[in-house]
Amino acid sequence: MSGTYGNPAVDIVELVGELFGNLDLPTLKGESAVFEGGCNIGRNLLALQKAYGCFVEGADISEQAIAIARNEVFGGSARSRFTSANLLDPDFFHSYSDNQFDLVITRAHLMHIPKSPAKLHYIEELKRIGKMFLMIEPEIQGRSGTEFHQHGAYALSWDDWENDYHMVRYQPNTKIPASYSVFYNKKTLPSLGS
Repeated sequence: MSGTYGNPAVDIVELVGELFGNLDLPTLKGESAVFEGGCNIGRNLLALQKAYGCFVEGADISEQAIAIARNEVFGGSARSRFTSANLLDPDFFHSYSDNQFDLVITRAHLMHIPKSPAKLHYIEELKRIGKMFLMIEPEIQGRSGTEFHQHGAYALSWDDWENDYHMVRYQPNTKIPASYSVFYNKKTLPSLGS
């Protein structure tokens, strides 16, 4: 795989470390588990696994991206699992238990799903399966609603993450692209990784 797209997304490691420190949460470790919805080829998960040694799991609708994640990026590692699935399927998360993951993340993923009851259910499931849910999504001031492009095949949904999905805005010190905003939802639990 050539180019920088296949490289780990190191900014996610800095952001997670900063956020966990500021919220007084224990750091991720080898016993921790991380899930990413809309993981594509797994760049964020690769960076987190390299930094913390944690188990990672990703899901994406693209069979091709999942094959690359599984076979090339992670090389069939036993400390990772990847699934190609429609995450809006209401049955997808039934096999996952509450708080199964220490951290659940999405990055530039949810904006491609038009606002709907299915999207709300999906986000609630991400919150349910994780002790901490972190989302990094592009935001442009003054934009709202859903834009469809490429004859309806591509969507940009400019949602109100705080009010529509009860997420908390976080202003990171970690350098991330300027058009991106960070939101989190944290449960009050005794510890991560246990």
